[in-house]
Amino acid sequence: MTQIATVQGKVIRTSGEPLAKAEVTLTRHEPFNQLTYATTSAADGQFLLDNIEPGQYRLDVLRNGYIKETAGNDWFGGAPLLTLAPGRQLEGVVLRLAPQAAISGRLTDEDGDALADAPVTLFREIDAPEGKIRRLVGGQVRSTNDLGDFRLPGLLPGRYFLCANWSPVPPHLMGRRIRSGPQDRGSQDAYPPLYFPGATDPAQAAPIDIASGEELRGFDLQLKKVRGFRVRGRVELPDGADLRALHVNLVPHHLDAHGWIFSGGGGRAGAFDRTGGADFDIGGVLPGSYDLMVHCNLAHGQRSAHVRVDVVDRDVEGLIVTFPSGVTVEGTVRAVDDSAALDPAKVHVSLRPEQQDMQVGGGPADPAGVFALHDVRPGRYEVSVHLWPGDGDGYVKSVRYLDREVIDEWIEIGPDGPVGKMEVLIAFDGGELSGMVEAPSGAPIPGAVVRLLTDPPRFDQPKGTQTDQDGRFWFRQIRPGDYWVFALASVDPGVPLEQRWEQHEGFARKVTVSANSQEDLRVRLP
Repeated sequence: MTQIATVQGKVIRTSGEPLAKAEVTLTRHEPFNQLTYATTSAADGQFLLDNIEPGQYRLDVLRNGYIKETAGNDWFGGAPLLTLAPGRQLEGVVLRLAPQAAISGRLTDEDGDALADAPVTLFREIDAPEGKIRRLVGGQVRSTNDLGDFRLPGLLPGRYFLCANWSPVPPHLMGRRIRSGPQDRGSQDAYPPLYFPGATDPAQAAPIDIASGEELRGFDLQLKKVRGFRVRGRVELPDGADLRALHVNLVPHHLDAHGWIFSGGGGRAGAFDRTGGADFDIGGVLPGSYDLMVHCNLAHGQRSAHVRVDVVDRDVEGLIVTFPSGVTVEGTVRAVDDSAALDPAKVHVSLRPEQQDMQVGGGPADPAGVFALHDVRPGRYEVSVHLWPGDGDGYVKSVRYLDREVIDEWIEIGPDGPVGKMEVLIAFDGGELSGMVEAPSGAPIPGAVVRLLTDPPRFDQPKGTQTDQDGRFWFRQIRPGDYWVFALASVDPGVPLEQRWEQHEGFARKVTVSANSQEDLRVRLP
């Protein structure tokens, strides 16, 4: 009979007082298994989770009006990783919550009328090796209500910047699906983004310093209308396209020059269909460089196309968006030795273009291990194979195309050149790396981020994990080869991994992984 585990601890404020009525949850840390245990902290802040199956879990805590002091510092919003062995009785766990801060205000137009459904975005300034950068605070994009009021809660102490904008296109039409109906001509009016206290240039935005638990009010902004332009054209649809799932979006081409990092959004669409195609007419576009992104669904998957659009001082007319036809790359997935250990449905193969971020394919192989990547256009691609975690796991041992090994290499798809069969081999004799992350004093560090890089380092394909309550980490089913292992106290999306590597390279450990090998390392933080 399996011995059960228990977790006992206390929820406190960052000032040290116990905190009652906090929701404490323990969730299994593995895909397709969301086994969860939950309880509520008592008046003295104490909590107990018992009858727990052994395994790895994420321990999380929520309380209205509070925020985790580590939120935003790792991939999991500050939820620590716990490894619970059979019979483990983990005691003395302390979960700290800080009083949340908030910013509120009101948006109006040039006449003083309220702007409803207007997005308000909050950015946080962080330090990076290249200087100060500003990045979007996770989850802090809110819309104004019918009175033009907004409130952005759940903030940690820090320096922030406030931005608001509004579009005359109703929110439910932003990036909408194109359907049959009359032409939507949109509007010429446009409201450029405005940064507190009233600057259109983000470099002139005033910082807002927020203390723990502070409620800041009166951050009002008045947006002013300027002349916008139109972008018009036509999408030539491929045969079999599903018009109900056709999307046309106009999005900024790149980040601006002031160190602002934006997260998605900004697209507008308005279009109507004709036989064999769809016309679009997008109004209220400000001068700038954009990408017109078009997506449609076919029976065998999604097709995408994009056109670079530069808006200067007039409307852009007569754009034609086409979907160039490509070739089909077929292949098979199989296990090197034990085919019974391989579930082809958990193997997803795709191609990553050299010049774009959008991948081709990505669906699972069929039960016989056969897959097909449709509409692959001429160009250079890298083969990407993703194995969904599960029983046996495995690793990608080999990818062959046109009778050569292409793991970590580019393949060439020509307009008239040969299209060969692709063979993906999955093996189950990978090595295992485990270890502990230590402080300079030698003490184990829970919650540290551990990165595994190939040698020489490639920063676009890192493996990552996090240390548990004892400072330990594991990487399993690693393809044999040479690697670097290094640790970070926290992770921040605003800082590229290559720069973090440069800061920590002197503390990295180099290791050679062989088939079925097991290595245990000690990794130091600076």
